[in-house]
Amino acid sequence: MHSELQMSTFFMSMHYQILYSQDRLVRLTQSKVFNAPVDLCRSSTNFGKWVGVELSAENKSQPWFPPGFFQGSVVTSEYAEFLHKTTNY
Repeated sequence: MHSELQMSTFFMSMHYQILYSQDRLVRLTQSKVFNAPVDLCRSSTNFGKWVGVELSAENKSQPWFPPGFFQGSVVTSEYAEFLHKTTNY
């Protein structure tokens, strides 16, 4: 899946699936975003905890989000281009 976000029109995204949950591997091909995954797996010892990280084309970070994680992103540049690899789509 491919997503493009522009700060002037759409600067924040949130992703969580209850039915048909999926693993997600995310990376940016242009610019940067602040990403905050939250563990919403009730059986997890980290339930409700979150971490904030910067994703960018420069740092080449590719976080993996297992099913049950909420993912929020805020574009911190004028434009951002995401690539997502998912299971169960």
